[in-house]
Amino acid sequence: MASPARSPCVVFRLLALTIVACLFAARVARSDETDRPPDQGGFTHQMGIPPLVRTMVGAEYLSYRPSDAHELGGLFNVGMMRYLGHPIVGLGGLGVEIYGGGRAQQGDFGARTYFTIPSLRVGAGMDFNLESDERDFILKLDVPMRRGGIVGGGSAMTVRWLPTRGQTFTVGVSVPLADPEAGRTRPRSDYVRMDARRPRRLTTAGGSAADSIP
Repeated sequence: MASPARSPCVVFRLLALTIVACLFAARVARSDETDRPPDQGGFTHQMGIPPLVRTMVGAEYLSYRPSDAHELGGLFNVGMMRYLGHPIVGLGGLGVEIYGGGRAQQGDFGARTYFTIPSLRVGAGMDFNLESDERDFILKLDVPMRRGGIVGGGSAMTVRWLPTRGQTFTVGVSVPLADPEAGRTRPRSDYVRMDARRPRRLTTAGGSAADSIP
């Protein structure tokens, strides 16, 4: 039987595997043999304007640092953000998250509220922990790490920092829900690798070489 101190790490691993499995299943479900690129006879479709409300789910590794101990744990979270203004501009947004999991030998549950700047991927707000009855200032950062998402599907690496709660922080992964276009509009590579061939020089009617034809 696993010791209580190791149970949060086990919970975090299970949550991470669940997110990866759901992401893989969603990608397989979206794939279709008749969905071809336009240059191969496929169809294009209009994406339209992104929705004003975005929903996310994620898992976090927790480092909780009260005054007398250092506790590790894992959290599962579900969040929602509402854009203020046009979602493409991303000047502001209001968000809320609920989270639950465990640390050391006890559970850990609570909620967070944020004001975010989506274009900069940063936010600030308050964390309300129901288990310890604490209310603290929180900063957040969501970074995709690479084009299309850290594990695809528009996913991002998340960092949460509570400076007034003994430098408590979390690191995890979040995945958008109900957004089939997330991560699909940004190819992995933003460049084309060229081979080592040199272009053949053109010649005029008289046989002399020319770099270009007017």
